[in-house]
Amino acid sequence: MYIACNDENPVSMTLTIDGIAYGNDRQGEFNLVLDGYEISSPHFTNSRAHAGGFLYAWERMRKATSIIAVTDDGKRVELPSRGSAAALPSVDSPAMGCKTPFYSF
Repeated sequence: MYIACNDENPVSMTLTIDGIAYGNDRQGEFNLVLDGYEISSPHFTNSRAHAGGFLYAWERMRKATSIIAVTDDGKRVELPSRGSAAALPSVDSPAMGCKTPFYSF
């Protein structure tokens, strides 16, 4: 999974499994299962509800002990969770540099 943030473009979250790209405008979609709780299409940020869902997923990833990505074609991959809190700043932190079309930090 790759999350790209910069000052000029909205956040982009993609997942690549076996050469197939999922997420923002890619070949397929994916959900995240964080500690057993499934979050649908956390990569969408094109509405207030979706942007809020992305931020919710971001915060849950920071604290998760289990992160599993599930694609719309049935693939499942377990992602590392160790170090998530250090790698992903809190959404209310000055270090949070990701923006969505509806929220900027």
